[in-house]
Amino acid sequence: YRYQRILLPALGWVASAGGDPDLLQWTLPLINVLAVLGATLLLAQFLLSRNRPTWVALAFPTSIGVLVGLFNDLSDPLAASLFVAGAVWWLDDRNRPAIAALAACLLARELYLVPVLIIGVLEVVRSGRRGLVWLLPTALLGLWQVVLRLMLAGSPTDDAHKPSIIPLRGAIQKVREVARHDVIGAANWEVLFVALLLACCLYFAAWSVLRVRGRDRPIARDDGLPLVALGAVAVIPFLTLDLWTNIPSYSRYGAPVAGLLVLAYAIDRGFMPKLLLTATATLSLTNPIIALLPTDVGRVIEPIPPSTPTQARASELSGCIGDAGVVARVSTSLSKPGSTVLSLTTRSGLPGSITVFESEGEATQATGPALDLIKAAGGEGERVGDLLLLWPKGVDAPDDRQVRDCMR
Repeated sequence: YRYQRILLPALGWVASAGGDPDLLQWTLPLINVLAVLGATLLLAQFLLSRNRPTWVALAFPTSIGVLVGLFNDLSDPLAASLFVAGAVWWLDDRNRPAIAALAACLLARELYLVPVLIIGVLEVVRSGRRGLVWLLPTALLGLWQVVLRLMLAGSPTDDAHKPSIIPLRGAIQKVREVARHDVIGAANWEVLFVALLLACCLYFAAWSVLRVRGRDRPIARDDGLPLVALGAVAVIPFLTLDLWTNIPSYSRYGAPVAGLLVLAYAIDRGFMPKLLLTATATLSLTNPIIALLPTDVGRVIEPIPPSTPTQARASELSGCIGDAGVVARVSTSLSKPGSTVLSLTTRSGLPGSITVFESEGEATQATGPALDLIKAAGGEGERVGDLLLLWPKGVDAPDDRQVRDCMR
């Protein structure tokens, strides 16, 4: 499922010198930031060419869908930025960079298949055989899907959330759920944001009808933009309650909305783009998830509890092991009361673990069953004092030696 969105991890791997974790924690978010800033610059230039104020382009980088992705290192800011860039270049008749950006956005997130396909169909209708080149982005995504199915011996879409066949069903359930739990707090913001996303869908649909109605000739690119925008948000009314559950989940589907509204504002001189952009900016500045303005949090902030002895010991081990190039991270999901687990990843990608117990007695008691399990799976292990090491089969000798030296 995640391999579909290969572009961001691939760029992160290249930018971090082959996946160096110390570099990756900086390069991964930086890629998203640079992509968003680049798309914002293109939007500002597009507004300038249409004699519109350039500061309106700031609606895109400050929108919730983009910010949620930036703060969580998701692929949505990169994908949305590439899609917006491709749309701008398409409208400006810069065909080669537009096709490249649209192909890249599909490899960042498959969500943009429908609007990119709409652009391809519009160009084929307008230009005949010369327009077939615009179908290359969708062909590339199709080829990548085939490669994944052959490599992984399965479908990368098996774990994907399927949209509802009944429009607005999930949105209505969402509004009922959030209002029942909180009628005066964050529920007010959420209901307004759900309404905004649906209003944008309705606007793009109505704009498409007005632009296309009565056309007896191929649709110009400016007139085709509403269809492309509608394709980009078409899935929103069909989101299920599972996807509407929390803001970081459903807001990602609105990542391109602000950018498309900026383009609509540049092309359509009507009232609705201004109103929707104003609503987008207002909800972005007042959102309860990622505050852009100083917020009085009162007693919400609590001090971090002190580390337990096992956590402190695990932290020391992590530093020692990390110096050798083996990734060591505290695993909260595996740790049990009275112990702390360090998840290990060797330079060759093999996983292992070190469990830090409160006493040698507890480590001795847990060693037997744990070693039996790992040996049955072809691995190996060792207890050193209050530490228990579990390794898979085939661990590199230098990594093994460094880890064991740190344990002693």
